[in-house]
Amino acid sequence: MEAILKKLSSRKLWAAIIGVVVGIALAFGVDGDSATSVAGAVTSLISVVTYIVSEAKVDAAAVTADVATATKDALDTLYNYTVLTDTATEDTETETTSASSEDVTVE
Repeated sequence: MEAILKKLSSRKLWAAIIGVVVGIALAFGVDGDSATSVAGAVTSLISVVTYIVSEAKVDAAAVTADVATATKDALDTLYNYTVLTDTATEDTETETTSASSEDVTVE
């Protein structure tokens, strides 16, 4: 599907299609000025649509990259918080264990 959309966004393809349509229209007796006007309007419209679609793809890629970076940063922060919390808990448990062993008197 993406390959088809890429081909449809090609200005060369649309120029070729317009050339064929104008040639057929002239063969069937359509006025040359009318055919030229229609071809110009269609070419302008297709150029604008192609630009909009291309910019939308670029913007979508940028948002995807921003989300990936934000997710990685959030996971790193969470990991670092968890490691620091676990280390602090281990230090507290060690101090408690040391204090408990000092309080016991063996006779």
